[in-house]
Amino acid sequence: SRYGTGGHVEASRAGGRLRASLWGHWETEELELNDMGYLQAPDEINTGCWAQLRYNPEGKSAHFNQGHLEFNAWRSWLYAPRTGYDLHSGLPVWSYGRARPDGVGGVLEGWLQFRNYREVWAGLEINLESTPRYETRGRVELLPDETGARPVVPIPGGGPLIKKPANMGGWLGGSTDTRKDFLTQASLIYFVDATRNPYFEVEASVRWNQTSAITHELALEYEVRRDETQHLGNFENPEGGIGGVSYVFGMIRQRTLDLTLRTSLLFSRDQSLEIYAQPFITVGDFSRARELAAPFTDAFLPYTRDGFEASDRDFRFSSVNLNAVYRWEDRPGRTLFLVWTP
Repeated sequence: SRYGTGGHVEASRAGGRLRASLWGHWETEELELNDMGYLQAPDEINTGCWAQLRYNPEGKSAHFNQGHLEFNAWRSWLYAPRTGYDLHSGLPVWSYGRARPDGVGGVLEGWLQFRNYREVWAGLEINLESTPRYETRGRVELLPDETGARPVVPIPGGGPLIKKPANMGGWLGGSTDTRKDFLTQASLIYFVDATRNPYFEVEASVRWNQTSAITHELALEYEVRRDETQHLGNFENPEGGIGGVSYVFGMIRQRTLDLTLRTSLLFSRDQSLEIYAQPFITVGDFSRARELAAPFTDAFLPYTRDGFEASDRDFRFSSVNLNAVYRWEDRPGRTLFLVWTP
């Protein structure tokens, strides 16, 4: 079993017009929480700060009820040192020390509620160049053996770091009168990185409070993204690559459309039922297969292995997600959930 340490330290001011917090967080490379909970990825240190300036004119403004302006900034490092080794000779190929800088970014966003209880919100986010830990994965597909099989094995030391370009973007949204039984909202998100790869998302939703006990929500979302560093696979390359491995990436153009319906039924204070349905379709097209030229860079070379085509990874996927959740709180502090999904 793997063991390790992790922790979180935070100081905050939660009251008053100006609210703020400062935090630090770490997870060692050996931290393993699968028996206790969910940990997306260990091996990191991060720190950051948050501040919020609240606006409440207490009815004295002719235009606004309330609002706030928030600022959030963070910095992250990779906790542990790592060394990568050649797949065939076992010799060191690349390495970095403890607390290698990883990423840095910040967000500025605001929210306002007008006197007619309509709302608007907007934000701006900037993320500088980064070297994420798991972009090159950690396994390699070997050349065919005498049976024609292509075994997949761990890469000694794991995959190298790849440089991801800086990106920036923002969002804008608004809603109708939040006091009404019929509420509509719309929002737009747009990001672009330093290599001009865009991400675009638009969402519109409707909420209907049919009665005090029955609520319906319907949301339509459309998303488009392009990324030139979508991982396609790691392949053994005795004559080149990085330590005998070609780390192959391609350009993806992906479009996603989903429609989400939620209906909540409150039978009593202790019993409720929520029904969820989501038709979903996503399409992805791959092109321009390239391999990483050197560790810690964003330099690529064309990948021309015989029989390999990026377009073979194209996908068309659709589904309808359905579930229903019944809640019964038979006594304070004790709740029974019954979940159905096909």
